[in-house]
Amino acid sequence: MDFLHAQKDDRVDCFSILATMNVKEYLDFVEVAYEKKGGIAGQRAPLKTKTAQLIRERMVSDLKNGAILPPVVLGVLISPGGFDRFESNALSAFEDLQGSIRPERHVTIIDGMQRTTALKEAFSDEMRDLVIRVEFWIAKSTNSLIYRMLVLNTGQVPWTLNRQIDIIFQQLKSELEDRIDGIALFDTDDSSRRRNPGEYQSSQFIELYILFGLRKNKINLQDQIADEFARLDFIQSASKKDYSDLFFNFTEVFVDYDQAISRASKGDQDRSSLRFKSGLEIFTSHPARIGFTVAFARHIFGRPGIDLDNDVSVGKTHLLVKKYRQHIEFLNSMSESELYNFIEFDNLNERIRIPSGKVGEFEREFFTIAFNTLNDILVEGLELQSYSPLWLSS
Repeated sequence: MDFLHAQKDDRVDCFSILATMNVKEYLDFVEVAYEKKGGIAGQRAPLKTKTAQLIRERMVSDLKNGAILPPVVLGVLISPGGFDRFESNALSAFEDLQGSIRPERHVTIIDGMQRTTALKEAFSDEMRDLVIRVEFWIAKSTNSLIYRMLVLNTGQVPWTLNRQIDIIFQQLKSELEDRIDGIALFDTDDSSRRRNPGEYQSSQFIELYILFGLRKNKINLQDQIADEFARLDFIQSASKKDYSDLFFNFTEVFVDYDQAISRASKGDQDRSSLRFKSGLEIFTSHPARIGFTVAFARHIFGRPGIDLDNDVSVGKTHLLVKKYRQHIEFLNSMSESELYNFIEFDNLNERIRIPSGKVGEFEREFFTIAFNTLNDILVEGLELQSYSPLWLSS
């Protein structure tokens, strides 16, 4: 690998390093990142039409004849301590760091999956020494890579917001599990796997991450027009320099709160006909998780269309986190039955049964309003005798 140029992007707090690699070296470097996503799942799928195959063949032919491909863009996530070394000499720091980079955790193909597919399909001994250019985006925050990717790919119709986030989420997932005690993110969509508080499906947590930025409890991410507006809304939130830390602050409270309310239990009484029978079942419900997420995000960022200053959002987050810490301590002081009565499950189950043509939308809105009420009560320092005001506010 030969390094050509390094430059810091102060906007997203990343270092851009342009280098050249031979094809064999490049394919070895990205192999895990490529294969871990099942080829190119989450990015644009391999185009299998005859025209697409001819284009890839032409790409390889041109490369053999001396053509220069646009640089492939790779994201590399490193520790804050390692990142600080780049300030003095980025090229030297990256060269020293190469041996400690674990592709399965640190490397993401941000832009260039189609080119990588073409190189893999056509690789041969005669190609191994051909040189391609690679741009590395070095970041200490997953959010920096997400923001860079969203801006880089905005306007490319085949991309959806969900696909773009999914590419980077494996790194975000690692960060969450490293930084948040008690969280477990499953790679399967098997909803029955949740046995304890703090356990969630990765695919659904991706949605919470998106909705945290959008501050909306429903959006059709498959709708192309809506997706364009969603991408812009998300970029607006993700552009905040402390966005990742705010999401980690939220997640830590979310997990601790989940653990606290999950203790609520009525005992052996048969309550099989009820929607929610125990505290664990509240955040087993995805609409309830969405409601908590959106209510929290709206409190710290403002409602969609309102863009609070970054320092204001940070201040509001710290205050809300402090209030939740006090509330969680209060919940943990109760016995399981006392907590069950405090949460007012009978009231909750009665209100959640209100007929609605679109049950999912009704429940997302119900819990968004309920947890927004809880946020207001906590921040205002009001005394809470039970959760009845939450369920009656919806």
